[in-house]
Amino acid sequence: MDYFDAVVLGVVEGLTEFLPVSSTGHLTIAAKLLGLDIDDPAVTGYTAVIQMGAIAAVVVYFARDIWNIIRAWTLGLVRSEYRGQLDHRMGWYVIVATIPVGVAGLLGKDLITGVLRSLWVVAVALIAWSLVLWVAERVGRQDRPERDLNLTDAILRARYRNSPERPELLMPGVVQCFTLRPFGTANVFKRRHRIRLDVSSSNFPQYDVNPNTGGPLGLEQRRVRADNTIHHAAAQPSYLVLPLAPRSVFSREENR
Repeated sequence: MDYFDAVVLGVVEGLTEFLPVSSTGHLTIAAKLLGLDIDDPAVTGYTAVIQMGAIAAVVVYFARDIWNIIRAWTLGLVRSEYRGQLDHRMGWYVIVATIPVGVAGLLGKDLITGVLRSLWVVAVALIAWSLVLWVAERVGRQDRPERDLNLTDAILRARYRNSPERPELLMPGVVQCFTLRPFGTANVFKRRHRIRLDVSSSNFPQYDVNPNTGGPLGLEQRRVRADNTIHHAAAQPSYLVLPLAPRSVFSREENR
């Protein structure tokens, strides 16, 4: 394998990893077209190494979610209040979903490294799965478009929580109550839809950076880290209010 082969395989990996196709299958075909021995340990090792880049990208992008899952799952082992959280359950989901894959890999190791590396098997599998994707695209309900993911947002500077004219800085350790009113919107939530609420102390670049120092907004040069706690206890409940509108309202709007 030379530098040209390495670049070509890298490009194939980059183009196919984030598509609903088999990047490993396309790498196997590309390696064979380049005249490489797909059973050569060096070729197999290189295809495994370049796939680590895609894995690293996913880990970096979802680092916060992964950390939340690890933290909630670990704490849930010793503290019962964490066991009802989605992140704790998600940790168990990942573990349970990984077990059959690991068992299949161990039991089918000789088969995977043997006959299943045939280009005929790879080609048939790619074509068959393409047909599955085509059928899914044709018969799928297509009712969860990406544009439905970000519905609305709201912002409130903590110092102006009580009055826009009289700023009051937060006191560490003192629980405060905030009421945020998102920008008006409406959405039809269908079966299997989910709502995700993100709470952040800053939302740059959509809004100005929050320096968390108490200094004048737009002029403060220093920045410090802020640790926020969202309370869910009965004494300090946090909740999202979603007003419901009759379906007939949306029907009238559609008919206009």
